[in-house]
Amino acid sequence: MEIILKKGAFLLLACSLLLSGCGAKSDKEIKPTPSTKQTVGQINEIDVEKLSPILEITEANGLVKMKYSLRNDNKIPANFTFPSSQTVEFTIKDESGQVVYQSSREMVYAQVITNVAVPGGKTQVWEEKVNFANKNLPYGNYEITANIVALKVNEKNLNGEIKPVTQTISYQKLLQ
Repeated sequence: MEIILKKGAFLLLACSLLLSGCGAKSDKEIKPTPSTKQTVGQINEIDVEKLSPILEITEANGLVKMKYSLRNDNKIPANFTFPSSQTVEFTIKDESGQVVYQSSREMVYAQVITNVAVPGGKTQVWEEKVNFANKNLPYGNYEITANIVALKVNEKNLNGEIKPVTQTISYQKLLQ
């Protein structure tokens, strides 16, 4: 019986010491650690300002080649999400401002979400050709605009943050 009382007293003492420590304050400040999602988000954070679009236009015998380049100067890959297989919208306007060509009207794109990764420090190039002669377009100046149609980059909504780029070309009759 005496052993049971000693064990009971010891157990009671241990429990009271344990419970008395629960309300004690520590001088150390406890800082929460970031969750895995927060950490991945910080690592995956892209600076849209470091995504540089360039438009290059060449024309030879009425064949206009439009080359849209996007340079990723971030240290991490830029993972773009597109609503379809279309990645760039090319629009051509004549001197009066009338649209004479637009990719989304003249091309057929698969209606499937498309992902494109542009590694850090690299450039992705998209190209499209339009034959002005076959379209019977008159000679003159044309304004060509290229705009990336991605909805997101690294899960961040773009909302038009990557601005379209525009260039003017002169379509001239060849002198013989």
